Amino acid sequence: MKHTDWSQRLSAESALYHRLLSPLRLVLFSFLVEKPDRLHSLAELSVRAGLLKEDVAGAFSLPIKEGIVERITLPDGEDGYRLNLHQGSALLDTLRALLATHRGIIERITQVRDSHLAGMIGHNEKMKAVFELILTAARTDSRVLVQGELGTGLEKVAAAIHELSERRAGQFVTVDCSTLAEHQAEPELFGSAPGVSPGQTESRPGKLAEAAGGTLFLQEIGDLAPAAQLALAQSLENNSFTRLGEETPLATDFRLICASSKPLDQLAQLGEFREELYYRINIFPILLPSLRERREDIPDLAEELLRKFCAERLGNPTLRSFAPEALRLMHQYDWPGNIRQLEAAVRRMGAQGKTPKIGPEQVRSALSTSRRKGGDPSSVRPLKEVERTHIVAALRRLHGNMKRTAEALMISRVTLYNKVKEYRIAQREWEE
Repeated sequence: MKHTDWSQRLSAESALYHRLLSPLRLVLFSFLVEKPDRLHSLAELSVRAGLLKEDVAGAFSLPIKEGIVERITLPDGEDGYRLNLHQGSALLDTLRALLATHRGIIERITQVRDSHLAGMIGHNEKMKAVFELILTAARTDSRVLVQGELGTGLEKVAAAIHELSERRAGQFVTVDCSTLAEHQAEPELFGSAPGVSPGQTESRPGKLAEAAGGTLFLQEIGDLAPAAQLALAQSLENNSFTRLGEETPLATDFRLICASSKPLDQLAQLGEFREELYYRINIFPILLPSLRERREDIPDLAEELLRKFCAERLGNPTLRSFAPEALRLMHQYDWPGNIRQLEAAVRRMGAQGKTPKIGPEQVRSALSTSRRKGGDPSSVRPLKEVERTHIVAALRRLHGNMKRTAEALMISRVTLYNKVKEYRIAQREWEE
């Protein structure tokens, strides 16, 4: 049997070489080359690579057509993949050389997953889609809007996009808009000339200038002061900005990523966030699901976070593990603080335990925040129950007027609408 000259077919001058060079396909090839005799199931590759099953299958369609990879049906009916062993050692040697040439891409993706995206492992299809969106966004210079609940890893997604992008050599400049008072926002973002602020003797460059050549990450942009929102929208429209106290516009050269735990589309509709700014930052949207929306991943995440903790703090990644009952208990919990809360709880259990196995009692102890010495927690009404009752009473008193009720409760209308939805408050309740 005559074998293909793979060194020629996959040389850097060939069209096939360049057609195969997607970052995700390189990662998949690295798994197959690592254990060339093994048949890798579609489910295994999907979880390990963080890709949707259909996208793994799609990535392999060209290699199968070209005789590089073979697809074999497993006993359970699922597809399995491995290198085409009938091609001999030349194919394996050529792929190893190809992967060595592009080792930097594979290592960068792996490193970013380990450092920023540890919360994305598992089986949940939404999170696999998010990882693919991150990789796609990183290959462009488009503005990105990341939305999701607090603790879902909004800032880590932004950092991952930066680290995987062509701007990774530049700075990753972070601004938490929720911490800026109204008078601080514009000087912080755009900078200011000497004398603009009391005691200011030197020019302040501002974060837009600091992020030149890199990425500007605006956390909780929904809390940015209205005047700063308008100035930022104008800056994005004109690709320039002017420092406070100066007249000469300066050109911008940064990639903008914004994040919000609030529904910006609803805020924009209600006039509580500038619509023109919303449309300018929402070019490439990424929505992170909450942990309770991906419960099937909680056991895998908990075990991976525990292994990481044990490796870093105890010097042995397998020193401690969870009992099955403990994992079931964590699977049932809602995790309102999402990945951030799960990681904190796992670290607490890992540090405080004295036995190799972490049991359900340690999980309950780590999750308990309401216990107090000498008190009976069951006698205290849950905060959500109290809040729901109070909202219904306010709506009754103000005859269901959402605007006046929100003002009376000193919250935004968006927050009121969200709470009515969250607590499933029916209109008949305040009309009774």
